[in-house]
Amino acid sequence: MSNLIESTDFSFVNDSWRLQPIIDAQSGEVFGYEMLTRFLSPSQAENYFRQATSEDVMMLFESQQEWVGQQTDSPHRYFCNLPVEILKDTDLCSKLLLDLGELRSTQEYESPDALFNRCVVELQDPEVIPQLSESSLLHLNTHLSALREQSISVWIDDVTQALLPSMEHLEGVVDGIKIDKETFWYLSNRPFELKQFIARCKQICSLTLIEGIETAWHCEQAIEAGADFLQGYFWPELSSHNNKVDGFRL
Repeated sequence: MSNLIESTDFSFVNDSWRLQPIIDAQSGEVFGYEMLTRFLSPSQAENYFRQATSEDVMMLFESQQEWVGQQTDSPHRYFCNLPVEILKDTDLCSKLLLDLGELRSTQEYESPDALFNRCVVELQDPEVIPQLSESSLLHLNTHLSALREQSISVWIDDVTQALLPSMEHLEGVVDGIKIDKETFWYLSNRPFELKQFIARCKQICSLTLIEGIETAWHCEQAIEAGADFLQGYFWPELSSHNNKVDGFRL
């Protein structure tokens, strides 16, 4: 069992993005970062994304990929959010793949796969999936498969117990599941149920991440339950060049 101590919190903010570390549960090393857009306050971010058009979201994603493409000395993965609305729409997803292909062609200083293996798409609003028609769900699966064929990993964000049965439709087209923080907080007091929930997630895909890690006890519960990765405010936001976080000692 890892020996964990709580870290001193501090923030890292570059010009455009805040980077929240994603920790390998076994090694304690930084596996990657969720890229969060920098706003002056959470309410501003909420207002922006409530009003943003699909084109706005696409432009934001493309800006993130351009930044990822500049991190030529980074071994990490960068998790970026996209909504179901874009990923199920044939025209929007075709444009997305075209734009990513153009970006790939500009990365002449490194292997194209090196760039795109660093890119992880988070399907940010899985609560929409149960409302999809059969044809929309088919389109979503097809487009997610196309992303993975481009060496882009696909994860589902914020999965709850209620949503998990609907995620079974995505078996074979996603690489990982992020477990919703409030679901984890509830199940952390029920270790057997938490292990069962993670086992059910792994029937859909091989990797699981638990969000909402805020204490050493949270870390221990998540690791014992079999989570592969951990994310939360227990760790500070970090420069993408760090490879080991304070607060996790082997």
